[in-house]
Amino acid sequence: NAVLLTCLSSWKPRFVYSFDKLKEMIVFCGWTLLETISAWMVSNIGIFIIGKTFNDYYLGVYKTSTTMVSQITSIISAATISVLFSALSRLQDDREQYKQIYYKFLRYIGLFVVPLGAGIFVYRDVVTNILLGSQWKEAYLLIGLWGFILSESVIFHDMSGTITLSKGEPKLLFANNMIQAILMVPALYFSARYGFTALVITSCIVRIQLPIVQTFFAQMVSGIKVLDIFSEIKSYIIATAVMVIMALVMRSFIHGGILLYLSIFVCIVAYFGMLWIQKDSRDMITNILNIAKTRLLRK
Repeated sequence: NAVLLTCLSSWKPRFVYSFDKLKEMIVFCGWTLLETISAWMVSNIGIFIIGKTFNDYYLGVYKTSTTMVSQITSIISAATISVLFSALSRLQDDREQYKQIYYKFLRYIGLFVVPLGAGIFVYRDVVTNILLGSQWKEAYLLIGLWGFILSESVIFHDMSGTITLSKGEPKLLFANNMIQAILMVPALYFSARYGFTALVITSCIVRIQLPIVQTFFAQMVSGIKVLDIFSEIKSYIIATAVMVIMALVMRSFIHGGILLYLSIFVCIVAYFGMLWIQKDSRDMITNILNIAKTRLLRK
């Protein structure tokens, strides 16, 4: 078939080999490999330090808690980030279309991750009891803080990193990871002297550096400003703030039982209710419902 198509077609294949393209590919792949290695190092550096400074019990609490939270947020990132990278890479030379596709993904992803982080923090004890059991009380704070940071990092780290990578700048991702490692090692060693709680708080504070710097790098290579990102998700932030206030009020007099789980449902209703009264977010929710309805009818 290949021979026949070659003979009958007006287009004839040519053998082309570009050393310049090969060099670009090697450089890109090299920096991507370094970024992957450095990301693994940053993800596990806390485990290494805790293993040296604390006993096996605290090592298990830290490792299990962070892994469990990472699995929750990775469900969203794994389903969206690879698709976003493909779309942005294809449109990297079209500035306006590039921004539009990013903002579209931002609005859909932000709809879920903004309240998710706040919800995990406010109901950290409930989340821990459901995922790990009632014997993991020392993991409450870690799961709450880590869940909040990783949820918001889907926007400010994962999506921003996708922008940087789609522009062919994996070395900036590597640089960001190295900054994180340089900050984390002394911070964790120093805070470990004051106990496990101090180490948890310090590790979460240091972790904030990753999304902050990554968002700055994304702005530098794409022109997508931080204020533009907040402008796109401001309705989610407002709705989440209302949801958190309601949750704190209900938690002040609800301490357990079925009412505690009912309060979570009330918070979800309050969040989407606040979005519904805002026109821009109401249109998007309606669009999502229509898409879901169409797919269900097809089945």
